[in-house]
Amino acid sequence: MLLAVFSDIHGNRQAFEACLKVARARGAERFILLGDFVGGGAVVIAAKSILQSSYTREAETAADAYGAGLMNKAGGDARALAVILDKIGGATEPGMKILLDHPETKARVAAINRLATTQAPSAFLDPAEWSALKQICGS
Repeated sequence: MLLAVFSDIHGNRQAFEACLKVARARGAERFILLGDFVGGGAVVIAAKSILQSSYTREAETAADAYGAGLMNKAGGDARALAVILDKIGGATEPGMKILLDHPETKARVAAINRLATTQAPSAFLDPAEWSALKQICGS
């Protein structure tokens, strides 16, 4: 089974649809969205305006909330993004220079954890798929 991983869509529906088409053409059967997805009808238009004027912490916060909601709906673990952010953000604020236009890491982690459901998450990958993904990523 082939798995497609997407991230940093930032409301670019046309590019996302093109990526989905390529992934499906190559046999992808499952898809993972890591975050930074803003979209859906009028939301795309509003997001496009925000992204064109300047990228804001508010837009990133909205993307985190949307991503956490999608993970909750899919039965996944919305806290996984918070764990990753906590690891890459470091012990001091504001974290890595690449995150300077993002909300403060500690506040971001806390907000995602508040949005995550308390239900036990279901695994998106079986142990063999997880092992294969880790091997691809070099860990």
